[in-house]
Amino acid sequence: MTQDEDLDVHNRQLNRPRFSNEKYPPAKIIEAVRASRGMIATAARLLGCSRQTIYDAIARHPEINSVVAGERELMLDTAELKLMEAVEDGEAWAVKFMLATQGQSRGYIERQRGENEDNEIRVIIDDRTPVAPIKLHPALEDQSARG
Repeated sequence: MTQDEDLDVHNRQLNRPRFSNEKYPPAKIIEAVRASRGMIATAARLLGCSRQTIYDAIARHPEINSVVAGERELMLDTAELKLMEAVEDGEAWAVKFMLATQGQSRGYIERQRGENEDNEIRVIIDDRTPVAPIKLHPALEDQSARG
């Protein structure tokens, strides 16, 4: 193995590029990622590079990926707080969303109505308690068949 090949193997093992004169060093990318709250496209614009440049740096430097993940977690926390505020303010959309996503264990289940070959509507109160099927009125069967 040549000295250059040996250096390449060593650098790959340490997740470092072969040359240390990167145009966008990890510290600069991390600064942009924090300023953009983990949004790669915005960080790229701040740096004046492409998104791919940042993705390539993430692949070489796991610490950048950790910062991206951390910033996205903070943003998710912020969104959850705003949702909770909307629920507390009685916003109907927020209450419905919260029940549909977090209230399933209490029976708040939202199901899409699909095609049913026997023209029955099945009501499910929760995953354990199906209610007896309800037959469609004959006049509605034609509508149901047409979609």
